[in-house]
Amino acid sequence: MAGRFQWFERALAILALCLVASHASASQSAHLVYSRAAEASACPDESGLREAVARRLGYDPFVLQSTRLLVVEILAPEAGLKARVYAIENGDTAGGVRELNSPARDCKELIAAVALAISIAIDPDAIDRVADAPTASAPSDTQEARPDDETAEKPPTAAAKSTEAAPLPLRALATVPAKGGLPVSGRVGAGAFLTSGPAPFPALGAMLLGEARIGDFSIGVEPRWVPGSTTNARAPLSGSVRVSSLGGTLSPCYRLGPWAGCYQVEAARLKVSGEGVSEPRSDTTFWLGHGPRVAYSFELGRHLALTARLDALLAVQQISLELSGADAFDTPRALIRIGVDLDFDP
Repeated sequence: MAGRFQWFERALAILALCLVASHASASQSAHLVYSRAAEASACPDESGLREAVARRLGYDPFVLQSTRLLVVEILAPEAGLKARVYAIENGDTAGGVRELNSPARDCKELIAAVALAISIAIDPDAIDRVADAPTASAPSDTQEARPDDETAEKPPTAAAKSTEAAPLPLRALATVPAKGGLPVSGRVGAGAFLTSGPAPFPALGAMLLGEARIGDFSIGVEPRWVPGSTTNARAPLSGSVRVSSLGGTLSPCYRLGPWAGCYQVEAARLKVSGEGVSEPRSDTTFWLGHGPRVAYSFELGRHLALTARLDALLAVQQISLELSGADAFDTPRALIRIGVDLDFDP
């Protein structure tokens, strides 16, 4: 009986140790989100960055799922390279954005500085371990460092310098106050589309685009113009009906990589005229619709993208158009629209 009790006691001790180890591991882990510009191809890929951080910490801190995200963006300005590093916890920016710059494009020194910043953000004690670790270049107590000696302290390179002066940024990212929160950007563009309504199908139109992006969310405003399309009047009427439209769309979206899912609200002013009838006349009316959108963007360079869109719209109300006092054409209850536009990101 005593032996069974000792076995049970040891099992509880092992379980407690496992729980403690699991908690410690979770507190020093994060999910890595890494991206690099096409001009930064000399920089390591995600696996290379993970290895650089693991070498500093002595373990791989990155997991597939975590409430803590570490975002690393390698950008390529006009000269050199720039890295942006920030942390997001539970959907909110947990600290400020760290920016590291390098005048060279080989990325060796920049990625080393990024790995150091990530290591300290995940495990703040890492800076103490790095500081306490003996180095082969450190001079002994009896050895005097000379300016031309290889063991002399070298000045920090540009890659290790942050846009925020002071040694404070080398602590955990969460200790740096947020300067701008989520990244904000904007796009403008122009394009064309083919639509099945509210003008008679097939109707070709043109559009402009203005879009603001905050993190993974965006909202766009799109003025639209359909110069006009014609359809035969409904029998037994003779002649035809021509419809043109001028309006705009408001579309909030959520973005996941190159994909975007949106919900749009559109209002348009329709101009209707009868052709080939005894008493030609024109009139105007308003059309409202709403519905989902799916879009995919093809990046063409640092500032240009080609976006393909598929819209499905449901009219708030069908509109009946009359000629000579009789119903000649009804706008569709639902419509499909396919478009493409060229976007510029300043």
